[in-house]
Amino acid sequence: MTELFISEHQLAKNWISQFNTPNDRALASQLLNQLKFVSEREFESNIEKELVKLQRNINKRIAVYPIAPAAPDGIIGYDLFNGGITSPKNINSRDKNRRRKYGSEDKVGHFVTKIQEQFKKLNGVSSIECIPTVKQLKTQKIEHVVFIDDIAGSGRRIGDFWKNCVPKSIKSLLSYKRIELWIILYAITPMGRKSFKYTIPNFPVESHLITILPEADHKLILDRELLSLSKTYAKFIGMESASFGYKDSGGLIVFEHGCPNNIPVIPNIFNPPIIDINTINE
Repeated sequence: MTELFISEHQLAKNWISQFNTPNDRALASQLLNQLKFVSEREFESNIEKELVKLQRNINKRIAVYPIAPAAPDGIIGYDLFNGGITSPKNINSRDKNRRRKYGSEDKVGHFVTKIQEQFKKLNGVSSIECIPTVKQLKTQKIEHVVFIDDIAGSGRRIGDFWKNCVPKSIKSLLSYKRIELWIILYAITPMGRKSFKYTIPNFPVESHLITILPEADHKLILDRELLSLSKTYAKFIGMESASFGYKDSGGLIVFEHGCPNNIPVIPNIFNPPIIDINTINE
């Protein structure tokens, strides 16, 4: 089966046609083809493989949690570590009583739940436990906790998750070395890796961070013309600060379950900018 480049998709062709000059259109096509598309099946199978390998290597039960942002005050959402539905705290919130929006972390959580069922024994206990409560961690004496996510671009999501979602009791257990923390990601940027130094104190990045894809620096992968194209058109649409993704993190991965905000802003073919690009070179 012949591989289809992203630039050959009809949506991509429509997007490329917005660029004014033949040279810019050729460069835009090259930029799209530098992005790696990861299918849902590819994502799930590789994360599952790493989870199973980790569990077998340490030969102990593991508890798995998807890295998810905290629900805003007033939003109804599930508490990963305590179970049940969170109660609204801010009665004046404009979002009061709304349900939270679902993100890529929900997709991750759903398929990990399937893995749990796959490795469940006759006594109902699974070697890979999905989202147990803190009480279950303690009573079942699970000593290894695994956080999983698709990509660490700027590292902000992981930082927010650690600060706002992970309870003090978990951090205390980690501090006293009663449990070990592992993190499995599909992809990571240099900025994402660097953020771990400040995000999770004393986390052993070299030994306990597992990534499917090797770390990739967009400034080394993209040549000067592609970097210039991204910056020029991002500036034109008023998003220069996101020329190479959120906080200039420069991710180059597009997942079937969602397009991260750390890819360069202009090649987001799933939500193309509504602009009159033809005026840019006038």
